[in-house]
Amino acid sequence: MNLYYDSISNFGEGLYGVKKDRKWVFIDKTGKVVTPINSTYDCVGSFHQGLCSVEKDEKWGFIDKTGKEIVPLIYDEIEIGWGLCPVIKDGKWGFIDYTGKQVIPLIYERVFGCHEGLYGVRKDGKCGFIDYTGKIVTPINLTYDRVGSFYEGLCEVEKDGKSGFIDKTGQEVIPLIYDWVGEFSEGLCGVFKGDFETEGKWGLIDKTGKEVIPLIYDEVSDSSEGLFRVFKGDSETGKWGFINKQGVSLYPPPEF
Repeated sequence: MNLYYDSISNFGEGLYGVKKDRKWVFIDKTGKVVTPINSTYDCVGSFHQGLCSVEKDEKWGFIDKTGKEIVPLIYDEIEIGWGLCPVIKDGKWGFIDYTGKQVIPLIYERVFGCHEGLYGVRKDGKCGFIDYTGKIVTPINLTYDRVGSFYEGLCEVEKDGKSGFIDKTGQEVIPLIYDWVGEFSEGLCGVFKGDFETEGKWGLIDKTGKEVIPLIYDEVSDSSEGLFRVFKGDSETGKWGFINKQGVSLYPPPEF
């Protein structure tokens, strides 16, 4: 089998970026060139919302599916977001729209993930949340080391290696007592206490912080239509099973 390319980007919106002899193009699943590129970029991303990030000489911008540079390569880092795109330049973060217009000034020390219409930001060492217009929704006075994204109205926060949850007012509704937490789905969230390298246990909490399924499992999956995959034991002899939201074990093994 012949292999032709020096590099291949991640797949996005039906296209792969492929590199040969320092030149990139985007091809579809038939191998047809859809996006010709006339510049010798050092790196390309994948298409999202009709745009693809490109990098040359450690500066980033966006191209569209014709290969045209929509946003010039002037940023130190750039991300394609939902509605707005976080960018960093000279150590400060802000936001541009899909045309490259600066919507929110580059005044933040860090931008975190976006979900439920809110971006986490850090300024003057403190965290908060803004919406797509730059309006402050959660006051930027939270003294956490890291904030996550909102899921079902709650957001993970971390300080000194411990995690809990806040609501959109910034109020801490679940104390920072866990060593790892997931994201809320169907009203529940997987949580972990212990040391990943040695030992620890998983369980599930509800949005009040109640441990509705005690931390007795060695692994717990995310919820899918009210079911959770759980694991107990070591890698050699451990067993998987299913539990519901009440922690009841389901589906005894059929006859094989």
